[in-house]
Amino acid sequence: MAQRRRKPQGKLGRWFERVALGTIMGAVAWLVERRMMKVLKRRGDEPEAPGGSPRAELSTTTEQVEDQAGR
Repeated sequence: MAQRRRKPQGKLGRWFERVALGTIMGAVAWLVERRMMKVLKRRGDEPEAPGGSPRAELSTTTEQVEDQAGR
């Protein structure tokens, strides 16, 4: 296999590449941080379930079934 020789980039080209990539990556990081802060703020605003129990129960207890049946 023949390897291709890369044309060396000039100082101006390298500078432009670094500035462009730095700007783009900075903008992406800012957007990600903004979205994460919104999610974290929204989490803090949610009221905690009464008694610290989970919001949804996965199963019922025997006492709950008997109470519903009127026993």
